[in-house]
Amino acid sequence: MKCTRALFRPASIAMAYKDSLFLPKTAFSLWTSREKGELPFVKRTTDDLYKWQRENVHGEEFVLHDGPPYANGSLHMGHALNKILKDFILRFQLLNGKRIEYIAGWDCHGLPIENKALAELGSQAHELGTDFIRAEARKVALREVDRQREEFKHFGIMTDWSNESTYRTIDHAFEIRQLRAFQEMVKNGLITRHYRPVYWSPSSRTALAEAELEYNEAHKSTAVHLAFDLDKEHLTPALKNITQEHGLPRLLVWTTTAWTLPANMAIAIHNDLEYAVLRQEETQQLYIALKDSAEPVIGKSQVLAKVQGRDLVGAHYHTLFNKGLTKLVIHSPHVTAEKGTGCVHSAAGHGHEDYLVLQALNMLGSRGENILSPVGPDGHFTEEVNALWPSVEGLAGAFVLGKGTSVIVKALQETGHLVKQAKFTHKYPYDWRTKQPVLVTATSQWFANVDNLKERAFAALDEVKFVPAGSETRLRSFMRARSEWCISRQRSWGVPIPALFDASGNALLTQESLDHIINVLDQHGTGYWWDAPASEFVPPGTTGEFTKGRDTMDVWFDSGTAWTALSAPADVALEGSDQHRGWFQSLLLTSIGAGSSGLGAPYKTLVTHGFVLDSNGRKMSKSLGNVISPLTIVNGGPDKTKEPEYGADCLRLWVASVDFGRDVAIGPMALANVMEGHRKLRNSSRFMLANLSDGAELFERVPRSEMDLVERYMMHKIYNLQKEAHEAYSTLSFARVVAPLISFCNVTLSAFYFNVTKDTLYADVSDFQRRRAVLTVFEYILDTMTMILAPVLPHLAEEIHATLKTRSNQFSVFQRGWQPLSDEWDDPEVEQQMDALMNLRSTVMHLLENARVDKLLKSSLEAHVDLVVPEMKEGNQSELLNLLEEHYDELEALFIVSNVNLVGRETYQPPVDTAWKFNQTVPMQGEMDVLEMEVYIYPSPDHKCQRCWKFTRRSDGHEHLCDRCTESTQDREC
Repeated sequence: MKCTRALFRPASIAMAYKDSLFLPKTAFSLWTSREKGELPFVKRTTDDLYKWQRENVHGEEFVLHDGPPYANGSLHMGHALNKILKDFILRFQLLNGKRIEYIAGWDCHGLPIENKALAELGSQAHELGTDFIRAEARKVALREVDRQREEFKHFGIMTDWSNESTYRTIDHAFEIRQLRAFQEMVKNGLITRHYRPVYWSPSSRTALAEAELEYNEAHKSTAVHLAFDLDKEHLTPALKNITQEHGLPRLLVWTTTAWTLPANMAIAIHNDLEYAVLRQEETQQLYIALKDSAEPVIGKSQVLAKVQGRDLVGAHYHTLFNKGLTKLVIHSPHVTAEKGTGCVHSAAGHGHEDYLVLQALNMLGSRGENILSPVGPDGHFTEEVNALWPSVEGLAGAFVLGKGTSVIVKALQETGHLVKQAKFTHKYPYDWRTKQPVLVTATSQWFANVDNLKERAFAALDEVKFVPAGSETRLRSFMRARSEWCISRQRSWGVPIPALFDASGNALLTQESLDHIINVLDQHGTGYWWDAPASEFVPPGTTGEFTKGRDTMDVWFDSGTAWTALSAPADVALEGSDQHRGWFQSLLLTSIGAGSSGLGAPYKTLVTHGFVLDSNGRKMSKSLGNVISPLTIVNGGPDKTKEPEYGADCLRLWVASVDFGRDVAIGPMALANVMEGHRKLRNSSRFMLANLSDGAELFERVPRSEMDLVERYMMHKIYNLQKEAHEAYSTLSFARVVAPLISFCNVTLSAFYFNVTKDTLYADVSDFQRRRAVLTVFEYILDTMTMILAPVLPHLAEEIHATLKTRSNQFSVFQRGWQPLSDEWDDPEVEQQMDALMNLRSTVMHLLENARVDKLLKSSLEAHVDLVVPEMKEGNQSELLNLLEEHYDELEALFIVSNVNLVGRETYQPPVDTAWKFNQTVPMQGEMDVLEMEVYIYPSPDHKCQRCWKFTRRSDGHEHLCDRCTESTQDREC
């Protein structure tokens, strides 16, 4: 590193004394490319480090359980945030002596991979058997795993990426463990098969779990108000009285799912609500509904009577378009006055609440045979709709959310049942993969009984630590809302649900059948389920003809059984906030359901991070053109001027700088700020390395007792910095690590300590005590900074470590471990003393700046400072004056001036013949009252030393050097 001061010296003199200065030198560059600064250390600090610690660290095991990302497509910013946060935790634990276990994994089954396989097979895909599709899907999954594996390596993640040390949910051993966990849940009575409403995706043609839904806030439905005719032969007493006095009213119903009307099984009201009988003035038609919600629909009307909901229950009404059938008015607790008319169309085949209410009333049959659901897997009406509504043409074969709804609305209008229609914008579930709306429709599915697990699951969560703390409420609320988990899918790419069916459609799913089937699959692989005849899977001693089930397991069940590879609960599981609805639940439910850990959860600490948004707070999407790839951040884009190469450490520094517990934003400005922070860290490290580079291992370290105040102050600052950093790492508050560290480099080091020590470093005699003290402090600071940096910026930390010759016997900075500074450096009194001196220093700096602004001096070394203090009387001493007297020899360096005089006011003679002068009064707190000190600055009366540039040369003769530099040059010559 060049000494910039040489630029202000006459060339001939500068050359004469340049070699006598201890100018900093280092190969550690200020700016570096990823190729030179990171790539040489990647293998060392990732693969090699992970393998080294597995073989050589014998501390307590620390396990971070990796939630497997889906093996499809390139990595996005969410992947980077997730993996890098995990790496911070693991590297910090390694520094603290833990032996790390981190097995990276991938989720490899499911529809997106199957669809990609079908696309690659082309038009022949539907002519091929399941075995061909599954084989192609496996190829796709493994190819995507390999791609993502290589991309993850760009983030500096410490792990073993080999196939042997990672897992995939399509690994044979994983699938067999998953089937064994399923068997245990069957044994515990948690797995059942029902015909009941589920979320169904027509676009994917499979059932979906709640975790596979996303909600579109702008979905538009055709909402209708319609009238049902009461059956006058089956009225309640209250309705008979109303009919006799006013005529027969109609039930006014509102629904946003007109397509479910053919499956209507009841009209629900609430016992405790008060209903009104209203006569519409224009048509004289009578309606029963909640008064406040009905009047905006039917217009001006008159209330003829009021009736309690319980007095309507038991009445019959005519079904639409099939007058020969009547159905019941029932009570339902989910009916409220907040929305709708108080009269709710109930279809057990298309509504979860409707199903539960009608099931409780024993209206569905023992096996759900009375449920109506005339909708096929493609979302179109089946021929069954013609039997339900024989008088309506054009429904069979129509898509329920399109033409089907239009046909129904038209039929309602033509028959006088339609009261009002309108477009209604509301939140509606969509398939998270296809981004298409889903239906709630009845199908035969396998379910895990969540109700029977909740109590144990909540008890297990009592022992789990949550970061951030509020995430516990979110997880509990999602679990509380679930009663059953639909675990079956109607796709071929997945782990089969090993159920056999007899000729009557009854499922064979016993411990004996599962033992036999799983043993067969363990021998031949799960693909054998699709290839072999059903007879291969019938357990010995079982008679009859059987067929194999075609359902596969929900991918959340796949990844949810990843705990089966753990020997004990993981120390940490860390994923995005969406996993409160997904992996966090499935991991807990399958673990407890299989009885793997008693009442305990499979994780001790659950950490949640938010989503990554663009700089405007918008979700990243190709359509918006705002996608930022983490690989582009690391490696740069095709045009480096527009998309510069930041390197992995800058990406990691961004991750450490954000509040990951909530959604975080990234953009060019954020990356520029991170780059500047990285530059400050690197520049500060470089300055210290450059001064320690020559014979750093040889100089004699200075103990605390022999250090000046400034050095003890710096050691106090770095002591507290490392202490606070350790606490911040321990609480996963990574922003509280990097922000104070960057501030320390920028303010405490660069703007202060480096400036006040340059003269000593460059010009003092090599073994001068203060110079050695500064180097001692540099060594402590650099070691401690590197330790603090290491989990976040491992490449920079390794580069610093490799540059320090004294560390050459350790291949990685992580071998040193976290070495806290001795408590001897914790000295609050030193900080108080320095605060007082720093306040005085600010005054001196202010006066010097005034002189610079007036162009009266270029360098502060041209200035002389007089500190004029009042007479100290008995009982009115000043601590500041005592401090100035005690540390008088340090003031020149502290103020970065050539001379400082401390003089009493009674003897002080202000300079007269001087080119310029500035002064300011500074208050000094005495024991009894406030005293005043005068600070004067003016040109130094001495001459400039041509080696150190301080104005300390007493004569303007032929000698160019001050006394100090004369001695120093002689020392170097020796």
